[in-house]
Amino acid sequence: MWGWPKIPAMFGLRWRAHSRGTAPSARPGAQVPRLAALGLLLALLPLPALAWTPHTEITMAKRAAEYAPRDLRRQIEKHPAALREGVLSAIENPQTGRALDAVLQEEVENAIQAIRRHKPFAEIVQRLGQVSHYVALANSPLAVGDGDPNEPRYARDWSRYVESAQERFQPTWYGDGRLIGGPEDLQALVARTFARARAGYPLLAAEYAHIDYGEGRQLFDDRSTAFALSALAYSHTISDTIGVLRYIWLRAGGGDFRQFPKLTPPASP
Repeated sequence: MWGWPKIPAMFGLRWRAHSRGTAPSARPGAQVPRLAALGLLLALLPLPALAWTPHTEITMAKRAAEYAPRDLRRQIEKHPAALREGVLSAIENPQTGRALDAVLQEEVENAIQAIRRHKPFAEIVQRLGQVSHYVALANSPLAVGDGDPNEPRYARDWSRYVESAQERFQPTWYGDGRLIGGPEDLQALVARTFARARAGYPLLAAEYAHIDYGEGRQLFDDRSTAFALSALAYSHTISDTIGVLRYIWLRAGGGDFRQFPKLTPPASP
């Protein structure tokens, strides 16, 4: 259920002011080994690729997909393994040396073209998973911020902390600025996302300095700035992904009967 995060009112208002090939089929029993292998891979990936754990990214992608236009949502629901595969493949194959905004916009356009060319929906959904990964990176303070020489001491810990806390987040729908009508609107959304994430970077750095770079799962409580930052980044990632998925579908020729951004959650089964 969508709701407001339990964070100090002043902090919440401050951030609201800134807001505006065919997929491989999943084999039974392959899920746990795949994530275990990713655990080994994470130790070797560049820090921007470690902004979130695979579990957190998949969770955010699934949550955003629940609010996709009806026909697109139905296709994603038919191909859950493809969405997951898209997220994981993007994590495993980071596009180092390229600007994140350029990669994100390129992946969005690739997804649009895949729909227009009537590619199999398993392939399309996998591309949407890849898009979700890059939206998640754009929302991570550690992926887009820099300047703290101590960042390597807590970068991996933050991703683990977020995964441990995400069940306690109350995701919020931030509709402002997510009505994307064309490439210029997408570019503006990405720019605002970067600015918002960078603003959180020094705050997160200060939180880790305050706990002497200890383990966030043990030392951050749910009233901490670290929890608030993480909950907001989580919500903004989902909100941005909802807007981008809708843009991809409409740009490719699909429709959406709902009033946007006044979305309502799908009915409970």
